[in-house]
Amino acid sequence: MIVPDDAETCPNCGSTDFSNEWNGLIIVIDADKSCMAKSLGLSKPGMYAINVV
Repeated sequence: MIVPDDAETCPNCGSTDFSNEWNGLIIVIDADKSCMAKSLGLSKPGMYAINVV
């Protein structure tokens, strides 16, 4: 999940390990209705990086 620069923990998974280097973006508005969210295993709305480098 893409979080604000001042975030200390990820609201999705609780991780504190972040990267500023990523490529691609998927925005999930309604995870229950999104085929892409289901295929990626995403259950919460938000902005997600596709490829973290």
